[in-house]
Amino acid sequence: MSPPPWWEQSGQDRVAAALVAARSGDEAAWDELVDRTAPLLWAVLRSAEVGKEAADRIVEQVYLRMVRNLDEIHDGSELLRWVARVAGGDGSAWSEVRYTQELGPFWYARIDRAFARLSSGAHRLLQLIHLAA
Repeated sequence: MSPPPWWEQSGQDRVAAALVAARSGDEAAWDELVDRTAPLLWAVLRSAEVGKEAADRIVEQVYLRMVRNLDEIHDGSELLRWVARVAGGDGSAWSEVRYTQELGPFWYARIDRAFARLSSGAHRLLQLIHLAA
């Protein structure tokens, strides 16, 4: 017996199934992944006081990398960690925007610190909030 479709599942199973479906080109599954990750991404950017234009570009870079690297994310529990790592930890989402006039090294450092301040418990809490949504 095959598992139910992703939209009929909940929690980590729903995210894991949406990852599989998104890899196959399911746009609704992709929307689900964005809905699960956007609040974390925007919250960190707001806490670092990044301007709207720069934040929009950073979010775009994160999701472009997510599309290109969906195979790196093996299950639903990795999704938020992957987004946090790409957005702030490894700097890859900043490659196009961090040294522009609006977003200089000062802002990059603030966002990096904002991610670093999140404890593993906070990461888990954000994950549970996403799972409940």
